[in-house]
Amino acid sequence: MEKKAPDAFRTISEVSEWLDTPTYVLRFWESRFPQIKPVKRAGGRRYYRPEDMALLGGIKKLLHFEGHTIKGVQNLIKDKGAKYVADLSPSLNEKVVSPVSADQEVTIDLASLAAEDEKKARQQRRKKRREGQTRLKLQEANKAPAKATKDPAKEAAPTEKPEAPEVTVTLHKKAKIDKPAAPKESAPKGAPKAIKIPKDRLLPGPFGIKPVRSYEPEDLQKIEMLYYSLKMVRNNMKRTHADA
Repeated sequence: MEKKAPDAFRTISEVSEWLDTPTYVLRFWESRFPQIKPVKRAGGRRYYRPEDMALLGGIKKLLHFEGHTIKGVQNLIKDKGAKYVADLSPSLNEKVVSPVSADQEVTIDLASLAAEDEKKARQQRRKKRREGQTRLKLQEANKAPAKATKDPAKEAAPTEKPEAPEVTVTLHKKAKIDKPAAPKESAPKGAPKAIKIPKDRLLPGPFGIKPVRSYEPEDLQKIEMLYYSLKMVRNNMKRTHADA
């Protein structure tokens, strides 16, 4: 990375090169650590201040060098403050070399992230359900007709109506005509039975794959992280079987 003044801003590409960390990982860390606040200008370009870079450097050291989880680093920042983590960062003028190479597995606490995301999803579903019930009650209340007010004067002095003459009406029932029942089409022998599966049902899979419409735009970063990790695992497995 080209040397700049100590207080100069860096782009995300420069920070990625300094920390030896992909840019999408930096964006993922921003979503997990709100203390990282780069300056965003026209076009959505990120410019990191020295304090942002120091915090990223401290997070990098705790996650990749000391083996902490993301939840553990979040608790550390909550207990001791962001400055404590930033002080762990290496020098901004020295390039960081990651302890794992590009063809090895990157350790990510997917279980805790999935549990946290599932908890947020349940809270959102409960909130939408309550809002739907409230909206339905309001609609039913608006549709209910208003009760007519009774006039006590009319009730006190009811007017007598003349009795109507009785009229006898004879009704003749129409005879029912039975229609022949349409023959049921029987399926050919050996034909497979159709099975209906609800669209919103979760498909079986190692990570609980859901329909595309169930995901939110912010889930793209986590999907990219999962893809990167699985790719590394696949490369390791191929190399292990090749050596055997």
